Amino acid sequence: MDPDAQRKRTLCIVELMAEGKTNADICHILGIHKQIIFTWTKHLRTELGANSRYELVEYAITRRLIQRPANPIKATQLTETETAVLLRLAREERDGEIADALDITRDVVRGVLKTIRIKLHVRKRDQIVPSAVAAGLVPARILRTTVPNFLTELDCLHLRLLDEHLTPREIADKRGIKPTSATGSLKIVRSKLRVEDPYDAPKMARKFGLISACGERVARVPAGTRERLIAFRPQPLLSARQIDLLEAMQGSTETPHLASRLGIKPESATEACFILARELGVRTRQECVVRGIELGIIDDDRRSLRERLAFGRQEWAYAKMMVAGKTRHWAAAKLGLSVSAIATMQNNIRYKLGATSRRATIEALRKAIADG
Repeated sequence: MDPDAQRKRTLCIVELMAEGKTNADICHILGIHKQIIFTWTKHLRTELGANSRYELVEYAITRRLIQRPANPIKATQLTETETAVLLRLAREERDGEIADALDITRDVVRGVLKTIRIKLHVRKRDQIVPSAVAAGLVPARILRTTVPNFLTELDCLHLRLLDEHLTPREIADKRGIKPTSATGSLKIVRSKLRVEDPYDAPKMARKFGLISACGERVARVPAGTRERLIAFRPQPLLSARQIDLLEAMQGSTETPHLASRLGIKPESATEACFILARELGVRTRQECVVRGIELGIIDDDRRSLRERLAFGRQEWAYAKMMVAGKTRHWAAAKLGLSVSAIATMQNNIRYKLGATSRRATIEALRKAIADG
């Protein structure tokens, strides 16, 4: 294809993405196969270092390749199911409640919400309702002033037992369960209410109106209760051992490295990483490091990055190729490795740098090369 024609088609596809069109809509408009759109989008995101189609569109808008649409979506562009899900989401109903009301599965609800995010051109689920209200898709009067309580009946039972100052073993004996199960349930309550001492949980729950004075569960609470609770306790409460684990993750997120640094078994290191990720509200170990730096729990010292990470010879050679903008296939041919080996090497470099995307990896590598 002629380069001018290819560039014109590229801008046309990005403009359709900016208008909130899905891949199926773009294929129907341009008359091309869906797999072509998928392959093209993946290739372009890799070349530009974008993590999602939203970053791809923002890249084109910031460089004035396309114009930002004033109103990316209209009510007529939503299907009947999408409209029903959007209205129930505006009432702050959960996925299970939406699925039961519309007689569909939760997976279908999540898929519909993903399609709505694409059409509204938003990245997060929390941005769907405000964007829909601004676009006139949802009337502001439909928003609920109360939402379901995020504490379950079992959580409230544990809060009542904690009011009696019972130990986890005594709670387990009273409920007829294993002590480990009782300890795990108390950890969940402590995580939801963001307290370090589980015996402070009942006081926190009453403060925000999640339970009554006698410890009974309140069915519905004011909207935004969870957000106010997070704002009241913005920083996760980490133990000294968890902070040591977070500092060890700065060097490498591999399980053998963490186990040797902390002097524990690899299985214990894996479990500790899972608990730390839950406390920080993230999913991966790399996101734990980024979150810890954002909260000021650990220092972001990149001055001795090259020496601290101890890149191998081939890793450092490929790192320089990444900064130069070379592709995996080019690097594989240059280093005499397979493409899958290059992909594994790229993941190792990203893990060592604590980066969450290719762009962040390249930026950290530039700092490392400048230091070296």
